[in-house]
Amino acid sequence: MTENRRKVFISYSWDNSEHQEWVLSLAKDLMNKFGIQVILDQFELSAGKDLTYFMESSIENADKVLIILTPNYKIKAEDRKSGVGYETSMITQEIFESSITKIKFIPILRVGDSKSSSPKFLKSKFTIL
Repeated sequence: MTENRRKVFISYSWDNSEHQEWVLSLAKDLMNKFGIQVILDQFELSAGKDLTYFMESSIENADKVLIILTPNYKIKAEDRKSGVGYETSMITQEIFESSITKIKFIPILRVGDSKSSSPKFLKSKFTIL
């Protein structure tokens, strides 16, 4: 049964501890209320683990990628900084190579508005508020 569950990866910036708790709560709700298999750094990563491999395999293996938008996420994505910047490179390549009808990347606006929080590569995507 586990093999048939949808896998969702949550991409977000580590803005602050309150934001990380919000993301963790979202992940737990998706698992407990909807039976979705969630791939989240807070579940998977620990000292000595390979962060870049985690990001690469998570985006590749996920059925859907939830992108949690904040002003900090936008800055890191557009400047290609830290983990968000690395993930952005992979996400933009996959969007470029995919059919326009394929819906894998789902932006979720958490803080700010589209102008302040949505990176350029997501401007054409419908955002969940």
